Amino acid sequence: MVDLRSLLSETAVIGLSGSS
Repeated sequence: MVDLRSLLSETAVIGLSGSS
């Protein structure tokens, strides 16, 4: 199974990078 926290962390980083 994939860790939800890992996905959230990656998504958060990608989201912040994309927003910048």
